[in-house]
Amino acid sequence: MTIIFRERPQVQPVQPWLVLLLSLMILAITSYMAIIDEPMRMQMIRKWGFLPIEFQPLLGAEGWQSRDWRNLLVIMFSPATALLLHASWLHLLGNIAYLWAFGLSVERYTGHVTLALVFFLVGALANILLIWLLPDLTKPVIGSSGGISGLIGCYLVLFPMHRMGLYLPLGLYMKFAHLPSLFVIGSWFVLQVIYSLQGPLSGNIVWRVHLTGFFAGMLCGLLLRLFRPNLRSA
Repeated sequence: MTIIFRERPQVQPVQPWLVLLLSLMILAITSYMAIIDEPMRMQMIRKWGFLPIEFQPLLGAEGWQSRDWRNLLVIMFSPATALLLHASWLHLLGNIAYLWAFGLSVERYTGHVTLALVFFLVGALANILLIWLLPDLTKPVIGSSGGISGLIGCYLVLFPMHRMGLYLPLGLYMKFAHLPSLFVIGSWFVLQVIYSLQGPLSGNIVWRVHLTGFFAGMLCGLLLRLFRPNLRSA
């Protein structure tokens, strides 16, 4: 599915170099993971991925005692570093596509800092919520989905009336159509709800992270509307 944007915001856009940098960073990490052997790859995922059962003790005062500070820092930042790891190339390419589709506009019209905060902060918070949803999860959670879902939610609040050009498969042909972003994102949201209702884990993807990131991203978009009123005409 190819997405083309038609936007006429009244704010001065910036060059979206952070989306490119994030994409290259994720591609480089995935390429490295593809060439190392399986034990090293699993060790890397376990170290830098987010493991709720390891992170949970840090929520109490006793969890900070008798811990090596280097290991403590790794665990503390694991909800964010997990966003840069991916289980497969299909997993990676899907997230990169959404990052470019929605992240480009968010970065262009809100700036690099906003994009970084929404991607990393919202993505990390979405991962941390798993401590309450799946406290006994023993498999590391990896992938950019939480942060990208945050960008989708933020985009929806900032650009609700924009139309998106889509190439839709109709039999043997591809049909180009302009659809409101509200309809496109609404369809995506319904799918996330359906997958979440099937269970906490479906196809090794924690779908509830997507929903958490989406709502947190919408909150970020609302805050931007409040403190940067010039974005209302975007």
